[in-house]
This record gives sequence, C-alpha cells and structure tokens, in this order.
Amino acid sequence: RFFNAAALVNELLQAQEEGRITPFINKLLKHHLVVIDELGFIPFSTMGAHLIFQLCSALYERVAVIVTTNLKFADWTQVFGEAKIS
Repeated sequence: RFFNAAALVNELLQAQEEGRITPFINKLLKHHLVVIDELGFIPFSTMGAHLIFQLCSALYERVAVIVTTNLKFADWTQVFGEAKIS
C-alpha cells in the first residue's frame, strides 16, 4: 500500500476522531508492504506524529515498510517534534 506521508497522517487523524484507529491499523497489517512517501515534506501535528509512530510500531516486524524522505535522520525531530519518537 502506498501513502503520501501527509495524506496518511490525515487518514490516521480522521480514523482516530471516528474511533476506528484499530481497524485502520489492522487493515494495513494485512499488506505485505507499506510505503510512506515524502516524510518530512510537511510537518505533522503532535497528534499526527504520535499516530504515525503508533502505526510504525504496529507494523514493525510484521509488514515491510519503506519510508522516503529528503531529510537526514538527525533532522527527523523537525517532523515528529520529539526526539523520543523520531
């Protein structure tokens, strides 16, 4: 499944608001590959950053994940706002 990072965060935020974040994540767990494109092109809200971290944690070691970005790894705090979740 391919996502633009900003669009993915918007979908995660909407799923959270509608109380369907768990089904949304479970649906992605059925894929073999999730691609998150343009991470860092647009900064996330704090809630968006936490939700994308939650998603990546759920996918970890279960689904192949590719993340594209033009940022150095050291600059990921600009996107997530917190060093802990970067």
